[in-house]
Amino acid sequence: MSIAEKIIAWQKKHGRHGLPWQHNITPYRVWVSEIMLQQTQVTTVIPYYQRFMSRFPSLISLANASEDVVIEHWAGLGYYRRARYLHLCSQVVRDQHNGDFPSNADELIALPGIGKSTAHAILSISHNMPYAILDGNVKRVLARYHNISDVLTGVETMRNLWKIAQTAMSQTECRTYTQGIMDLGANICKRQPLCDLCPLQSGCKAYKYNTQGNIPNKPRKKLKRTETCYFRCYMNSNRLWMEQRPSSGIWPKLWSPPYCTTKPCEKTRHIALASFRHTFTHFHMLVHPIIIHTVDPRRNTGGAWFALDQAERMGIPAAVKKIIKSIQHETKVS
Repeated sequence: MSIAEKIIAWQKKHGRHGLPWQHNITPYRVWVSEIMLQQTQVTTVIPYYQRFMSRFPSLISLANASEDVVIEHWAGLGYYRRARYLHLCSQVVRDQHNGDFPSNADELIALPGIGKSTAHAILSISHNMPYAILDGNVKRVLARYHNISDVLTGVETMRNLWKIAQTAMSQTECRTYTQGIMDLGANICKRQPLCDLCPLQSGCKAYKYNTQGNIPNKPRKKLKRTETCYFRCYMNSNRLWMEQRPSSGIWPKLWSPPYCTTKPCEKTRHIALASFRHTFTHFHMLVHPIIIHTVDPRRNTGGAWFALDQAERMGIPAAVKKIIKSIQHETKVS
């Protein structure tokens, strides 16, 4: 059996079949799922995907929405540039392709925020066309199967992996193969591989030479810097003062209590809540939330008062959601 035949047989018996984007398959639904799944686990994505698709069931509904509403429905997933590209891409498809995704790989790759692997996933899954993908899970499977010990970010290594991926690609059951190799990488050929359960074990060179623990060979990660931030959680009765973030920087256009990198010197009564660390791509934020009771935060920015339960439902980042939970707990205790 070929590698494709083995993966297809395994997928039909052991792969995932109940994921929300595996039903009512359209290029739009596949595209949204692929963008959300970039750098995010499936279990994390599922509720966000369902909520997003409920609000934006079609590409036109997404394209016609305001960016603020799109960001609000993305809040909590992180990597907010993805949401902005998602919105921009939907508008380009609406205006330049009559609302339909092109079925040509090069035209798809030319769209904002769509790379080669994402374009191929759209074609393979929604149109059952023989275009190979090369996301992180697939790279790991193929690198181990062929015992590729080079760092996978190298230009020549990536070119070689693309050739390998396309050679292995099924020419008939494309959707099943693509889902199968992703599932295999996610659930079997993972960081600590379950080689005894793998359908590719007999032909895997890394397994043969016992090198699977060293593949993929990744470059050393740079140490992340740590920034300390103090959140001024101005409270008036059960209301929290929130301000909308600018369109650039972290948490674009989301709502948050004001914060700064120096400890505030407030003369009014304040309560320091438990600190915690929030991690971004390039740095850690050490979060120090401080409750400050006041009737007037004396802010010149465009903020507003929100009841805590209302603030929790707004477009807020995960760190702010955690702060609000802490405030709610502190309010109940006191």
